[in-house]
Amino acid sequence: MKKISILVFFTFLSAFGFSQWTWQNPLPQGNTLQSVFFINAGTGYAVGECGTILKTIDGGTNWSAMAGGTDAELYSVFFTDAITGYAVGYRGTILKTIDGGISWTTLPAVTDAWLYSVCFTDGNTGYSVGSSGTILKTIDGGISWTAQSSGTYFNLSSVSFADANTGYAVGNGPDHNGIILKTSNGGASWIILSQTTDMNATSVYAVDADTCFVTGNYYDIWTATNQGHILKTSDGGASWTTFYCPGFYYLFAVHFADAHTGFAVGDHGIVFKTSDGGANWTLSSVGTTRNLYSACFSDLSHGFAVGDFGTITGTMNGGGSWNELTYGNTSSLSSVYFTGPSTGYAVGSEGTILKTTDEGNTWDTISSGTTRQLSSVSFPDAGTGYISGTWGTMLKTTDNGSTWTPLSTGSTSWLRSVYFIDMYTGYAVGDQGIIIKTTDGGTTWTTLSGGTAEHLFSVYFPGILTGYVAGNHGTILKTTNGGTTWAELSSGTIEDLADICFTDSFTGYVAGFGGSILRTTNGGSDWIAVSGLPGYRLTEICFPGTNTGYISGYSYPTVSESIILRTLDGGINWTPLQLPTNNNLFSVSFTDDNTGYIAGGGGSILKTTHGTTVSIQEPRSQRPGITIFPNPAHDLISIGMNSEMGEGVRVRIFTVTGQQVMIHKFRDRQQIQVDLSSLLKGVYLVVIETKSGKETHKLVKL
Repeated sequence: MKKISILVFFTFLSAFGFSQWTWQNPLPQGNTLQSVFFINAGTGYAVGECGTILKTIDGGTNWSAMAGGTDAELYSVFFTDAITGYAVGYRGTILKTIDGGISWTTLPAVTDAWLYSVCFTDGNTGYSVGSSGTILKTIDGGISWTAQSSGTYFNLSSVSFADANTGYAVGNGPDHNGIILKTSNGGASWIILSQTTDMNATSVYAVDADTCFVTGNYYDIWTATNQGHILKTSDGGASWTTFYCPGFYYLFAVHFADAHTGFAVGDHGIVFKTSDGGANWTLSSVGTTRNLYSACFSDLSHGFAVGDFGTITGTMNGGGSWNELTYGNTSSLSSVYFTGPSTGYAVGSEGTILKTTDEGNTWDTISSGTTRQLSSVSFPDAGTGYISGTWGTMLKTTDNGSTWTPLSTGSTSWLRSVYFIDMYTGYAVGDQGIIIKTTDGGTTWTTLSGGTAEHLFSVYFPGILTGYVAGNHGTILKTTNGGTTWAELSSGTIEDLADICFTDSFTGYVAGFGGSILRTTNGGSDWIAVSGLPGYRLTEICFPGTNTGYISGYSYPTVSESIILRTLDGGINWTPLQLPTNNNLFSVSFTDDNTGYIAGGGGSILKTTHGTTVSIQEPRSQRPGITIFPNPAHDLISIGMNSEMGEGVRVRIFTVTGQQVMIHKFRDRQQIQVDLSSLLKGVYLVVIETKSGKETHKLVKL
């Protein structure tokens, strides 16, 4: 696949913008949905990642995206009547609508905690629970919220009230232990009903003041497996009975349509149903293998569940059968490539090949004849194309992608990248240093000696005889004789290099893990580390023109956050575009400066026709409990974190060009201070590493 690329350094600005990316696959969208709520059989809402709010008025047949005015993750949605609703989520986000979701107002923040669940007992009185034992209550329809004492620092994941006085909340702490709380006085006080050491608690539903159900999961440290459990009390929490789910399923949510009929949903698309008030539960199939995080029944017949990558499934017969209400392939996509303005291909897991002939408006599934992972696609002309994949897989088409024929490569290695110079001459590279070449359009392949056993991720030929390969641990190889011999070049890095390409015979670029960017101006004799983006894996580069270029990637190993970088000046400056998804992005393809496509996890395909629109995104912290204040700051910042994260903290500060300018280590400190007086004014990246992981914050030094 021909790609031209330049990277020099990154610029982060302080304002947010939109590059107008729209979902092409799956539809209506592919962000994970965390919560669903139906007012009646026809009207319902679902919320999730990146501020996603969806609404249906026809029982889930069609869904419309609503403008919530935020890109914060939303974890729970609740409506008190046909027009008044609330959604809560990331760092104390609380949204309210009074017009049936047409518009949403962000209510004043009263906490920095993650809010995972919200429910109301009447039009004015409501509760929200979240991280670090947070419980909030409002008695004026969300205008003001007061914190209640929960008596725990556990993260509370769900809250449910049976009446104005009686409510339950559940959650979990470190090491898979769970907790169940109860109030009998409208939240004035909460008592701990149960606290376990080997079972977390994910969801709670109060049928009445005495009857309550809790989903949870026992974790077996010896087998590293989970087993879902459903707990029931009929005496207000004094005692509990447990239903042990068959198989190793993880349960996320429970919902009851009436006192007798309830449903519990979990990973791999499982649904358990009871028709006798929880005495017995039966396993149902809903036709999806995606995780389901929330379920809601508007009556005994009509129910809905939502989950990973925009999954929405529904039943109209009380769970007797379920139908997918989302459309499109949700296999992870490794590569997207357009042969012209209208025709493009995307390939990925489970032998997936998708094709569009109408500029991405529709994507058809093409039979590949295999279930193996497909990694790379290359078309030397509009009609002839090649796809490589695991176990030495190589497919070829000569009819514009309508049919694909398997080729014998003589290899069983994962062929991660394929590149054809013309219809006949092509190269593929992969695991254990494999390099193969064909000169007869793939009929026969010759194994070349690259002199390395490192995994190779990318191959690119700027000329007929001169080519380059990039791979694990900073590996860069070069040939000047069509692959007969290869020389290993010194890259100066040990990071895995995911993509390599050249703009001319001398100038080339490499992008890879750790946000590493390398540049050469002398055909690879010397490589200069020109920039870096800590905490990101950069996956593919595409230059549709001389000055305009794009690069895809995602954050790692911290929480998922996708990234697209753009340059408008030939790579002198790069800015991250704001995206409507956090799904991992593995590939990018532009047909001109403005029109482009990105592809990645969960079958994600998004399109923009405004690629050069001014649009940037700030790195966002997503892990509960870490704050930097003040920000912007003059000479001193405080970093606050909860007790779970306060031991063994390392703080590193980088310039936006990737240069580390400060490092500090702290022990047993829940709040630490860092002196910034030695730093110049400007924008920095603060990388905070704790025993819980690593995350990156943007910091403005005044």
